[in-house]
Amino acid sequence: MSLALRSNGTVVAWGDNPYSETNPPAALGNLLSVAIAAAPYHGLALVSDGRPQILQPPAGLTAYTGRDVTLQAGAVGAAPLSYQWLLNGTNVPGATSGTLFIPSIQLASAGAYQLFVSNSISTALSLPRR
Repeated sequence: MSLALRSNGTVVAWGDNPYSETNPPAALGNLLSVAIAAAPYHGLALVSDGRPQILQPPAGLTAYTGRDVTLQAGAVGAAPLSYQWLLNGTNVPGATSGTLFIPSIQLASAGAYQLFVSNSISTALSLPRR
């Protein structure tokens, strides 16, 4: 059996079907699939009700003054998702995507970074990373 996770959160299955394993349950149509796994006779789906979830939080790092720094995080949830990066609990102006690029970092940019993600259902906030 093979499974694919579409960008809209739906699951598609195909392959040998002796036990109806290529028919995703109807309940998956009301939920957002976040991750999937397949084996010869079964498939698994990690599902969500559409609330934002931060699957890949920003990682702490060591940066050197004058160098460019990029922080990335991965989030899923019902579209559209809105992003806002924070530094020491304060919004970073213009930092509204899943990636934060800081050109020529300076000492004033040191601190705890977090990513706030929201949609019409709920919000999620990553743990602070230094």
